[in-house]
Amino acid sequence: MKKLSILLFPFIIAGCAKDPKQIVAMQLPSDTYASYSCERLAQEHARSTSNLANAVKLQNQARNEDAMGVFLIGVPMSSAMGNDRESWVAQHKGELVAIEAQQKRKGCK
Repeated sequence: MKKLSILLFPFIIAGCAKDPKQIVAMQLPSDTYASYSCERLAQEHARSTSNLANAVKLQNQARNEDAMGVFLIGVPMSSAMGNDRESWVAQHKGELVAIEAQQKRKGCK
């Protein structure tokens, strides 16, 4: 039994929620924010920043719950129950990258 749990451990850990810092930004089309004014870009940047902070908070929560689940019963419960917010973190990171690129192109301050 001990050998089986040692062999399965990497697969269990791989199923755990990722650290938000390790999540790569989702790539958005370069023209996503092309029609936005500098003022609107600033508003979208504030909105995406807030959304990213919330997604990171939820992802960290899922990560902690997964760690506890693996420790107690050997299963990353949060990820198994669909509470992993990796896609949200990636989306909001991608939005910020696209918005900041558009702000730079337009010379926004």
